[in-house]
Amino acid sequence: MKEYFSIGEISHLLGLSSHTLRYYDKIGLLQPASVNEQTGYRFYAYHQLFTLERIRHLQHLEFSLEEIQAIISDTTMDTFRNLLSGKKEELDREISRLTTLRDTVEQYQRYYQRSDEQMLFNVPFKAHFETRYLFAEAYRPGESLYGTAGYRLMVRKSAPDCSDLNFLRQIGFLLDRDEFKSGRVRPTHYFMMLANAPPESCENVQMVPAGDFLCFRSHILKRDAEISPLLPLLSCDQVPRLVLACELEDSTDDSVQAFTQSCFEIQIQL
Repeated sequence: MKEYFSIGEISHLLGLSSHTLRYYDKIGLLQPASVNEQTGYRFYAYHQLFTLERIRHLQHLEFSLEEIQAIISDTTMDTFRNLLSGKKEELDREISRLTTLRDTVEQYQRYYQRSDEQMLFNVPFKAHFETRYLFAEAYRPGESLYGTAGYRLMVRKSAPDCSDLNFLRQIGFLLDRDEFKSGRVRPTHYFMMLANAPPESCENVQMVPAGDFLCFRSHILKRDAEISPLLPLLSCDQVPRLVLACELEDSTDDSVQAFTQSCFEIQIQL
């Protein structure tokens, strides 16, 4: 049996570059079993082939070289077991993060698909929505609709206790129910939509229960905004329980002019 292998032979057998082997030697991860004092050539023992295979396998599991060095230095395997537990927890967190990210992407797909649906303006229709969560800020008396409650909400969004909230791009308004019943659009709150339920109770978060909604698309921020086709469909003696106006984004233009031209979908809880 061949007892020692040169760097070139190791490279050929295991597909490792000579640079990699020299780096392992430099950091003390795996040093050659023998070095020719005259030529400086490095030679590795047969059993070190298996150590190199172990190193490569541990790299496949995405352990760092520092972690791998700790693993192979502890022949009891205790370090390996502990690091495996930590790696599993790390992967579980990453899976959870990626699952949340995938779900958010799917919500955006549904949102923009809904925005593209060719619904006629000023024609009421009914739609069902699952439970939703809004991150909302109330307007103060006399405030402009643009750059007031929205600014406060952005500041609030940056607070440490909101770091776990998963925000969507969609914004909207909660509308005054009594004013709406009288045919007028007056926002009481500005909101950002959340992708999912908050991990715990959080100030500014409001839940919109699942159910059927009477919907109507209109440019509600225009002076000549029209909502009269909706009014005959509402109960004469009952104020709507909840009225939302959700923006249907169709442009990346964030100017004030573009905002006032935005299409909103009014949603009245039935």
